[in-house]
Parts: sequence; structure tokens; C-alpha cells
Amino acid sequence: MESYGVEMRIYDGDSKCSFDSPYELDFAHQLKAFGLEFKPQFSFDGDRHRYDFYIFELKAVVEINGGVWVKSGHSSGTGITRDYRKINLASTYGVRTFCFTPDMVTDGEAIETIRKALAWQNKYKGLTKDG
Repeated sequence: MESYGVEMRIYDGDSKCSFDSPYELDFAHQLKAFGLEFKPQFSFDGDRHRYDFYIFELKAVVEINGGVWVKSGHSSGTGITRDYRKINLASTYGVRTFCFTPDMVTDGEAIETIRKALAWQNKYKGLTKDG
């Protein structure tokens, strides 16, 4: 897979990062335009699994999975099992997981989903079972 190796400033102002696909780069620009702080190529301490993005305000990881219409790493039994393990790992840390296809990034559905999740989180912040 070609690396697009684009330098960009992220949440700490000094870090450089590279993206594995133009869709990840596009999504990074969308997050930045929306004013969200994020860390690309995120992994939990000591774990081998890597997520495309971690969004701080939402406490969420994002995966952008290409190759969903052809036999690939994400559509084989082994790949699906690996993806489920990654999703479950994030859940054990209390982190939400969002999975998008490249089309969902380019048509704006991915960033709209993130926007809706933030709106819901802000609306119901502090909600308890008693109302």
C-alpha cells in the first residue's frame, strides 16, 4: 500500500504523521475543519492494534476500512475476526468505535456521524437514570 506521508500538525502542535490512504488524509482534514483534536495511528499502551484515529472530545477511535467490495483483509474471515477484536479491545477501555468506508468519508457521512455523536454527547452530558 502506498504511504502518502503527509506532514501535518496534530493536537500537540509538533507531531508529524503519515496516513495509509488518501481517505485517512481527507478525514483528518475534515476533523481539523470541524475543530476536533485527534491523534492519528493511535494504539493503546503496549497493544499491537492500531486505529486510524483517536478523537479526544468524543473518546472514540475511528477505522476507515477500504477494500470492502473485494476480497481483502477486512472482508475475509480472518480479517473480520481481527477487526472484531480491535473493536472489542476499544470497548474494554470504554472507548467508542466508529467504522467507515472510503465512500462514507468522501460523501461526508463519516464526519456527519461524528458531528451527531458529539451533539448527542453534549445534549445528554451528565444524564443519570433518574433523568
